Amino acid sequence: MNNKDKTVAIIGGGPSGLVSAKSSIECGLLPTIFEKNLDIGGTWSNSNTKAWNSMKTNVTKYFCGFSDFSIEDNTDENSLFLNQPQVFNYLYKYAEHFNLLKHINYNCTVLNVSRVIIDEKDKNKDKWKIQWINNNNNNNVNNNEMDQSIQEKIFDYVIIATGVNSKEMTFDKMGILNNFKGGIIHSKDYKSPDSYKDKRVLIIGNSFSGSQIATELTKYASSVHQIVRRKNQWIIPEVVNYNPPNTPPSVEINAPLDILFYIRKQSYETSKLPRDQFIQLSNNILKQLSKNNLNSDNFKYDSNDFNNPPYLLLAGNEYIPLVDNGKIKLIRNFNIYSANGNEITMISNDNNTQEKHHFDEIILSTGYETDLSFLDKEIQDEIKYIKNDSYVSCLLYKNVFPKNLKNIGFVGIATQLFFSLMELMARWVTMVFSGVINLPSYKEFDDEINRQLEIRNSDIKNKFQFPYIDPVIHSDEIAKEIGCLPNFEEIKLNNPELYDILWNSFFCNAGFRLNGPFSNVTTAKKILNQYNNIFKKIMQPKLNN
Repeated sequence: MNNKDKTVAIIGGGPSGLVSAKSSIECGLLPTIFEKNLDIGGTWSNSNTKAWNSMKTNVTKYFCGFSDFSIEDNTDENSLFLNQPQVFNYLYKYAEHFNLLKHINYNCTVLNVSRVIIDEKDKNKDKWKIQWINNNNNNNVNNNEMDQSIQEKIFDYVIIATGVNSKEMTFDKMGILNNFKGGIIHSKDYKSPDSYKDKRVLIIGNSFSGSQIATELTKYASSVHQIVRRKNQWIIPEVVNYNPPNTPPSVEINAPLDILFYIRKQSYETSKLPRDQFIQLSNNILKQLSKNNLNSDNFKYDSNDFNNPPYLLLAGNEYIPLVDNGKIKLIRNFNIYSANGNEITMISNDNNTQEKHHFDEIILSTGYETDLSFLDKEIQDEIKYIKNDSYVSCLLYKNVFPKNLKNIGFVGIATQLFFSLMELMARWVTMVFSGVINLPSYKEFDDEINRQLEIRNSDIKNKFQFPYIDPVIHSDEIAKEIGCLPNFEEIKLNNPELYDILWNSFFCNAGFRLNGPFSNVTTAKKILNQYNNIFKKIMQPKLNN
C-alpha cells in the first residue's frame, strides 16, 4: 500500500496518543494529535494534571516506559515510583526524540468524530471527519485567529486515544449533597493537604487515590472519615517484604508488587490453572504478602471470600496503622441519606440505623468514566458504548478494533494498561492502517467480542478487579497478532541467556523489538539487560535483623 500523504487524526495527547503518533510515522503515515490541554501528557500533563503534588505511579517506572526509549536512561531520579513531573518529563523527551511535537494541535476540544462514506459498497474506503473548536491561535492544523468557531477536516484514519480517566464519575446523581455547605471536590482537583488544616474531612471511596489522600490528610486535618463500600480488600504496600520459599524466616526480599507478579514464566503457569484454583492461589499469595490484613480487625479478610476473585488495594505502610489507631475512621455499610449545612446523615444498608456526622470538606474518590461522547452515534452504537460502565465501557476486538467499522482504532481505552499495552495497540492499529498486516477474521472478532460481553454482564462477585487479568498475557496476545512476539523456544535453544531474561526476569516490553516489523535489536537487548540487572538486585535476599 502506498501510504504517502495518508493522514491519521489522533484524539488525545497522553501516552496513548503520543505512541500512536510515533507508530504512525513509523508506518509512513501523517499524524495529527488533537489535545485539549496546553501541553502533552493527559493525566500527567503539567497544565491540567489529575495528579496531586505527592502522588506517584502505583506501578514502578519500568512499566511506564516504551519499548525503544529506555525509562532508565531518561528519568533523573533513582526512585522506583515516579511523580507527575517525572512522568511528564519522560513523555516530553520521548516526543522530542521522535519529533512528535510538530504534529500536535494543542488546546482544542474535539466535538465530533463521524464516518465519511466514500463508496457505499466498500467500507475500506471510509474516511473520518473531525470537528473541533480551537481555544488559541497556536495550532498546527490551521493558523486562524483565536475564536470558538467549529473547525473541521477529513482524515484517512482516526485513532481514539483519550484514555479511561477522561471524565470523573458522577457520584451524586440525585443531588443529595446540594445542601451541603462545605467544599466538595473530586480527587483529581486535590493537590496538597495544606488547605485542609484543622478541617473535618470526609473521603468517599477507598480506591488507590482515596486511601493515599486519607493517609496524607491525617497530618493536617482535625478528623478524617472514609466511606468504604467493599467488604474485603487485600491492603498491599508499594514494596512488600516476604520470606522466599526454603529460606530461614530471617531472610527477606523487599520488592515492588509488579516486579514480583509480572514474570512471564509465572503468568503462563497460572494462566493454565482452572478458574477456581487460580482464584484460591491469588488469594493465598496476597494473604502472605499482606501481613497487616491478618493482624487488623478492620481489614481481616473473610475466609469465605477466598472463593471470589481478590480485590487489591495498594496503600502505603502507614494506612492500616492509621485506621487501627483511629486517625482514619472507616464508615462501612452506610450510605449518605441527606445533607444540611455541614451535617451529613448516613443510613445503614438495611435502613434501620442512622448516623449524623459534621464535615467541612468532602473529597470524592469515586473514579472515572470513559468519555466517548464526542463519537458520532453510529460509532457509539457499533461499539456498544456504555458511559458509566467503568469496567467494560465498549466492545472492541482486544480493546482495539470495532467489528463493522474500518480505518478506525482505539488505543488505551481499557483499564490496567501499562505503557507496553498502549504501545502494542498503537503499533497494531497503524500497521493495519498502512497495510503491513491484516485485520483478524470476522469469526475471531465475534468470539472475542462475545467474550467481552460475557465479562461485562457477569455477576459482580465473579468479576476480577480488572477485565484483563494478566497484562503479560494480554501483551503477548497482541504482540503475536502483529508479528513481534519472540519465538521463545527458538531463543531457548540458540541464546539461553536471553531466554532466561525474557522468561524468568520481570516483564520488559523491549522484548517486542527483537523481531518483526520495525524491530530494533540493539536497543531492545540494551534495555532488556538493564531490566535484568535491576531484577537481580531487587530480588537479592537480605537478612532481616
